[in-house]
Amino acid sequence: AEYSPTLLSSEPYVVQFEGLISPAEAERMVELAGEKLERSLAGDQLSPVRTSTQYWCGDEDGCTRDPTIDAITKRMTRIAGVPEENAEYFQILKYEPGQFYRTHHDQQSAHWTPQGVRVYTFFVYLSDVEAGGGTRFTDLGITVTPKLGRAVLWPSVLDSDLLTGEPKTHHEAVTVEAGVKYAANLWIHLYDFKSPSRAGECPFLGQNTHNGR
Repeated sequence: AEYSPTLLSSEPYVVQFEGLISPAEAERMVELAGEKLERSLAGDQLSPVRTSTQYWCGDEDGCTRDPTIDAITKRMTRIAGVPEENAEYFQILKYEPGQFYRTHHDQQSAHWTPQGVRVYTFFVYLSDVEAGGGTRFTDLGITVTPKLGRAVLWPSVLDSDLLTGEPKTHHEAVTVEAGVKYAANLWIHLYDFKSPSRAGECPFLGQNTHNGR
């Protein structure tokens, strides 16, 4: 099958893919982040629970118009079976030795916002890591080992109730012990994210408006 999907969990579904992006595509994403990386936020604020650096691949500097970004966004939303407009902008991440993101949940968008809840997280590794740096699903006892091109797709809400967070998809970025970890998040919403974002119609875009974690 395309991208060698592996079912890591069926309750809820957590799916791992191989070779989702090429080494050249990964290199391009890292290049786009370049010197623009800034301290990562947890939700919408600085926190000692998250020590990586990040770059939002947005419209302002033309990142969203890059052919590589466009191709990967189309690929990932096709696999997830959702409209491309429902995806946020890529968040490109860098973890150096000793950096981590403690256990957290990705559903932080209230149901009353224009974009609705975050339905899925699609996470892709842009590099191998010498030691550490895995993605650990703390409720499921699963740890995914970083590998360039490997990706993981998981839900942030229940299939049966899209307004309720999936209680089993808390996860953490395990501390990098050696080497550097590059990765990228693509968060996918219930409704169109990009149109209200580009129109400036909602002051809450990108902010933590959902406390029911």
